[in-house]
Amino acid sequence: MKPPPVTLQQALQIAEKYIAENKIEIGRYWPQEAKWVLPEGATMKESHWFFFWNNLGTGRGDYVEIEVDMNGHPLRRPSM
Repeated sequence: MKPPPVTLQQALQIAEKYIAENKIEIGRYWPQEAKWVLPEGATMKESHWFFFWNNLGTGRGDYVEIEVDMNGHPLRRPSM
């Protein structure tokens, strides 16, 4: 198995740039999770990096999720 074409460090930089460009306020959030996701039966190109920032002070449903695909494209998942 080969490493993903986009490294963790590159994906985090892409996610942080996306956050800055879209003026997403994450000052009150803490990074809780970063993982590489390769769905069963998927190819390496279909994998992505997943980043999760949680707001530990306000309860459930207040978080930021961003995925970065292997082409370097970020996508924000809506929170509740």
